[in-house]
Amino acid sequence: MRLPAILSSIPLLFSMGNAHADFFEQFVDPTDGRMDASQWLMDNAVGFLPVPIIITDPAVGYGGGLVLAFFHENEERQNNLVEDEDPNAPLKLTPSVSGLLGLATENGTRGAGAFHMGIWKQDTIRYIGAIAGVDANIDSFRLPSDGIIGDIPIRVNLKGTYLLQQIRFRLGDSPWFAGAKYSYLDSDSEFSIGDLPDYLKPQLSMKDGGLALLLNYDTRDNSFSPNQGLYGNVSYAKHADYFGGDKDYAIASGEFSGFSYLGGKFQGSARLSASSAHGDTPYYALPFIDMRGIPAMRYQGERMATLQGELRYDFDARWSGVVFGGLGQAFNAEQHLGDTPNRYAKGIGFRYLMARRFNLRTGIDVARGPEDTTVHFIVGAGWSDF
Repeated sequence: MRLPAILSSIPLLFSMGNAHADFFEQFVDPTDGRMDASQWLMDNAVGFLPVPIIITDPAVGYGGGLVLAFFHENEERQNNLVEDEDPNAPLKLTPSVSGLLGLATENGTRGAGAFHMGIWKQDTIRYIGAIAGVDANIDSFRLPSDGIIGDIPIRVNLKGTYLLQQIRFRLGDSPWFAGAKYSYLDSDSEFSIGDLPDYLKPQLSMKDGGLALLLNYDTRDNSFSPNQGLYGNVSYAKHADYFGGDKDYAIASGEFSGFSYLGGKFQGSARLSASSAHGDTPYYALPFIDMRGIPAMRYQGERMATLQGELRYDFDARWSGVVFGGLGQAFNAEQHLGDTPNRYAKGIGFRYLMARRFNLRTGIDVARGPEDTTVHFIVGAGWSDF
């Protein structure tokens, strides 16, 4: 599970209750009298609160977990700089968030960790830090040494400790950010192949440290569920012994998303992503097609590209329906885009504007990929970028 996917689930704290007499009043929007969680978040900006995690990825099976999230007040509020703010207007800045988390799934995967997402200095500095332990059971369709993408999965058990430190700085008053990310994974992997006895199963112990340079462009009107704007990110990550690892490889990647009103009650978005791995890349770091309807790591290669789109229709100010689809390819270095089959996924879903002041939409999607029909609990956008 990637960090942005866990961070995007944090606003689910809105659904948790307390024993206050005015509990239900906090979930009514004074502007339309309908269910809304904005006031609950605003009134509980301090203290740890429980947040459920819903896991539906076919790669690990159904499961769930819990986040204890701490929402920090923005500096402007702490310094009484927003006394005249309209209490019903959309918030301009996303609050910083810290938390503890734990999760488990039906196939025996489990994990725990802590994180902090900081929005500092009037959104001129963005920080993400995390540490986690994981014991994951996943299916790999590519052996670490053979370079073959197959149709018969190899069960992999990965135990490890993961560390992430990322910081980005706004360039002047522009929508551009530049920064760096350091990641470190100390892991042990065991591969189950056929009916081999335990003592013959291939095993791999590895330390993996890497430093990435980041460049972002962000004009979105909201980080949770954007309606308009552009988001782009390009990165180059180098993993080597001088960063604390055993492997020497590099990954270049880029993601570009656009959001726009299309007229009437329609809103559309599109996303293009691509990654390229070079060197002795471990199996878990290879790029893979990441789309609703396709299990994580199902289609991997040294190169990957996807194109996705989503169309939303607003039935009213709260309820919306969505349709989405996409295609992707994963292939090896000696191949080119088009040498391997396109992998398609499509689906439908609904959204409810759960927290109007945060423009946070939640809902459920049903997606169909090449092999599976999957259900996804969505918080925010269909794809999340922080």
